[in-house]
Amino acid sequence: MTIGAVALAGCSLAALSAVVLGEGQAVRRGDAKAYRILGDTNHLPKLERGEAERTLTIVGWQPVPRPADDPAVAEPASRRQILDATCDADLVVIARVESSVPFQHPNGRWVLTTHDLAVGRVVRTHTPEVTRIGRVRYVHPSGELTVAGRIVRTTLSRFPTITTDEEALFFLVRIGGGGFRTSLLLPPMALRSGILDPFGTVPPDSAREPAAGLGARDAVRAAADAVCRPAPVDRSWRPGTGTGDGRLPPFSGPAPPGS
Repeated sequence: MTIGAVALAGCSLAALSAVVLGEGQAVRRGDAKAYRILGDTNHLPKLERGEAERTLTIVGWQPVPRPADDPAVAEPASRRQILDATCDADLVVIARVESSVPFQHPNGRWVLTTHDLAVGRVVRTHTPEVTRIGRVRYVHPSGELTVAGRIVRTTLSRFPTITTDEEALFFLVRIGGGGFRTSLLLPPMALRSGILDPFGTVPPDSAREPAAGLGARDAVRAAADAVCRPAPVDRSWRPGTGTGDGRLPPFSGPAPPGS
């Protein structure tokens, strides 16, 4: 299996601009630790036992409130969600899934998926001189895998398994080894008939993403023009650390990688 790996730091523009596919392991050690929230699955039985359908619900993951003088405060919720996710991300792209490799979390209780993304357009990057990226290795927090003769499906709420190769908008946060995870502020959104549409079926008890239904052109324009001040999320978030209203405490320091 060949997996594309693109690093946004420590590489020359020429190296980043080329589509370089290397032979090697499809899943890297750092991929399994891309989402700290999945450590909360430790209370579940091993994948070969217990329920074959598992869902972990994110509670209280919200952006840090913006200053009153921030122009984004006056934006509708749909565009504000795009702005927050953009400022949380290291890379925003329009891409298609070319290959998928499900794998077990190190605790043996959850399934993630590594995707090889073919990038059609770089919308925004924290490395402005990088404008051409061919492939990105993306780690998704949900997946489906055959374990002990049965199919096990695990889903992080709002982030269902991606099973199509539709073009989609991704808000990506850099992890180790040149790979990326998704921003938890907005899941990858399929581009269908010119609008943003979630992958999978939204459970009836879940709030619909504010950005769902927003025109793709408007979303791309908002991401490209986003003014990021201050850091929109505290990536050190862990369950139980939110405030009483479900929001996070103010950002208080550098964001640790792989939250």
